[in-house]
Amino acid sequence: MVVFGGSSCGQLINVSVGTLEQPDRGATVIYPVDHLNARGRVKIAVNGPGIREESEIFLDGVDTQELELARQLNSRFPLGIDLLFCDSESVLAFPRSTRMIITEEA
Repeated sequence: MVVFGGSSCGQLINVSVGTLEQPDRGATVIYPVDHLNARGRVKIAVNGPGIREESEIFLDGVDTQELELARQLNSRFPLGIDLLFCDSESVLAFPRSTRMIITEEA
């Protein structure tokens, strides 16, 4: 699923999170965003497998409620969705095992 404009308007709830027998059937959701990293208004603290220590990521162009819904869909690991964020220069991937704490910057 590709989500333009930073929000699926609640349609994210309808994507597959896989099954216990086949968690790999969970959807991959792609978000084209305005900016990744320092220029973003949404801060996401991430940790999980493969992340040495908690890191902060900044995004601009994605709705915080959308990210919260994605976080909820990933709360029953190994079920969940994989997230890809891309701007004009970079791609950032969060597998379903990534834990997120989402805050909106002023």
